[in-house]
Amino acid sequence: MPPIPAWGLGLCTFGTLWLCLWRARWRLLGVPLLLLGLASGAWQRPPDILVSADARLIGLRAGQGLAVQKLAGASGLTRGDWSRLYGATGDTLLPKAGRFSAEGIACTTGTCVLQPAPDAPAAVLLRGAAPAEACAAAALVVSAEPVRGHCAAQVVDRFAVWRNGAHAIWLEPGGVRVLSDRAARGTRPWVPSVPVPRGTPSQDPPATIE
Repeated sequence: MPPIPAWGLGLCTFGTLWLCLWRARWRLLGVPLLLLGLASGAWQRPPDILVSADARLIGLRAGQGLAVQKLAGASGLTRGDWSRLYGATGDTLLPKAGRFSAEGIACTTGTCVLQPAPDAPAAVLLRGAAPAEACAAAALVVSAEPVRGHCAAQVVDRFAVWRNGAHAIWLEPGGVRVLSDRAARGTRPWVPSVPVPRGTPSQDPPATIE
């Protein structure tokens, strides 16, 4: 079964405490709360695309399962966590080349196109094809390698995960929703600043000596 969200976990906790702390018959009111919390995973829609923090793993939602592009050195732990997120016992490994098809996914030699619903925007996973063609045909371009040059589509590539960590992406009728690890953690003192390439001057103001 799919994992439950934070609010579902809160309902389970509250329902269990209600059952355990009271002795009167109205303590049974905790049972519906507990059941609702356990069923809350049904309202949690997993991302359509997942990109690991090093871009060695890219997952595409295929119906109720997951199809994964795996590069050398990819984390097996992350791959297992992704399968549990979808409530699946495993995933399907995308071939390195050639055609592949699954629910919502169509792959050719150079690209994979993901469109989870007819009214949802399409995303393109680059597997060697020229970025220019994908940028003109999709709302989102995903790549394990840097996508150089101007791209009209939104891009999640090796540069994006280097700056902002892992990404989760939803393809919704209203557009593309992207959540990075950095955006989820917010601007806090313990969150590292955005890295800059070597040789690039820091954007931080110079320190003053008193």
